[in-house]
Amino acid sequence: MSATAEEFGRGHGGVARSGRRDGGRATRAVVGAGSPVLILVFLLSLALPFNFYAGPLRLTPYRVMLLVMIIPLFMQWMAGRMGGKPILPDMLFLGYAVWIPFSLLVTHGFERLPFGGITAVEAFGAYLLGRSLVRGPEAFEYFVRCLILILLALIPLVAYEALTGHRPLSAFLRGDEAFTGMAHGEMRWGMHRAQGPFEHPILFGVFAASGFGMAWFAFSARGGQSARLFCTGVAGVATFFSLSMGAFLAGFVQTGMMGYELITRRQPNRWKILLMVSLGIYLFFYVFSHRGITGIVVEELSFNAFAASVRLHAWQYGFDAALGNPLFGIGFGDWARPGWLTSSVDNFWLLNAMRYGLPAAVMLIAGIVILIRRVARAEAPDAMFSACRLGFVTAILGMSVALASVHAWNALYSYLFFLLGAGAWMALPAEEATGRRGQRKGGAPAEAQAGPEAAPRSIKAQPPRGGETFTKPVLRRGPVRPPRLGKR
Repeated sequence: MSATAEEFGRGHGGVARSGRRDGGRATRAVVGAGSPVLILVFLLSLALPFNFYAGPLRLTPYRVMLLVMIIPLFMQWMAGRMGGKPILPDMLFLGYAVWIPFSLLVTHGFERLPFGGITAVEAFGAYLLGRSLVRGPEAFEYFVRCLILILLALIPLVAYEALTGHRPLSAFLRGDEAFTGMAHGEMRWGMHRAQGPFEHPILFGVFAASGFGMAWFAFSARGGQSARLFCTGVAGVATFFSLSMGAFLAGFVQTGMMGYELITRRQPNRWKILLMVSLGIYLFFYVFSHRGITGIVVEELSFNAFAASVRLHAWQYGFDAALGNPLFGIGFGDWARPGWLTSSVDNFWLLNAMRYGLPAAVMLIAGIVILIRRVARAEAPDAMFSACRLGFVTAILGMSVALASVHAWNALYSYLFFLLGAGAWMALPAEEATGRRGQRKGGAPAEAQAGPEAAPRSIKAQPPRGGETFTKPVLRRGPVRPPRLGKR
């Protein structure tokens, strides 16, 4: 079932036509009326595998889009026109983005400053873009539909790539097959690992896997079961052709969340129980297993046991390097390790700590954790909100687990922050959120639209706020009569 244009506008942060002047100003924000188009344009820009250089700076379609919009988006965010005032996760992500060029300036001087600047734009710019474009359930559902549509268009291309080893999209746009010079000829299960428009198969796999849980949950409140299964299957098929265990792991986590939600739907404290059980399992393996749960997962769920062992050793020495340079990290410098050990660190969270210092990693992880906690604790006004929340949290948890086994860069890096911004509307306070709580068609509160006959029979007294005097209303039974006009 499709939303009306007016409902869709409110879902993107637009204010309904209630006759107020502030509503007109809000809808004329930098990305107000064109939000649906911009969501699709940004996702398409992530899937266009070509780049060009402006001096030393490598530019791609999504980078150009973010550079053009970063200043208007920042001004809109500072003015509180993204559904409410800035929240704590906003500030943590901003601090993370600012710390990146600052740490590289300390470790490398001005040499790496362009890289630090564009990385900050890729992170906080993409977050603000998602924060601005997606401000309600209709907009979130539209975002998921655009993602599934892009994956559906990519499936024939990645299927051809997996069977033949040729990348038709890169060949068509660039005239070659590896737009970054990276060619992956590794075979798994008799097929090539498809990377689609991304630089590595696992990047494409994690991108595709993020739509698995979102399609399952976001389309559960509205639409038919067949459409829900079809969209979830599209994400699953696209993920499969990457043949990457990190992407499969993201899918396994989301599948477990989907099954747990289905089985425990009548359990009131089910998520607290799941959290406690997961923490207990982690502590058990940490205490009684010499490998720990991370080592078990990496070694047992890997296509290549030797590569898994190398990855674990890289994590160990990389963690020592991060602790040895805690404030600003090592930048792009070398780090102590055995001569046989590769310099590649396949862990997004660890590499952030190594490259930019512990403050960057702490701000990034804390921002994600606090955002998820606020979204999880938010009051759900309807089933659509609950469905969007489950889809968002499931996708973030799946990507978080996958990024413990791979580094995210370029398009996937920006997509991660866009996804975080696309779910931030669910973490806003109820009185600041626009177009999602206590609102019906027409923009007025639900109680006001219901009419006087729908007034409740009894109202519980609420405590006074800020010294205000409170008088409990006296409600009479029967129809409410309008007041008489004229002199008393």
